[in-house]
Amino acid sequence: SSAASDVYKRQVFTNGEKVEFDKSGEWKEVRCRQSEVPAQIVPEAIRNYVKTNYPDARILQIEYDDNEYEIKLSNRWEITFDSKMRVIDIDD
Repeated sequence: SSAASDVYKRQVFTNGEKVEFDKSGEWKEVRCRQSEVPAQIVPEAIRNYVKTNYPDARILQIEYDDNEYEIKLSNRWEITFDSKMRVIDIDD
């Protein structure tokens, strides 16, 4: 099944936040233009990594797909973590 067909529910909030869910109701993508992604949905290991390496950056977007997390930071960095929370890709 394609990723698009898995997304059955999409919410757009007034402040530009977007959340996509898969069929089981788990979030797949959270995008926040103004604020930052709610801390409670970001795995602690990722929060700690960002806090340590990019103390001034906010997490504006997080995606979860194929057991990988991809985050986009307010400093334009994109970081991908594998299921064991190891960094596997960094793009700026």
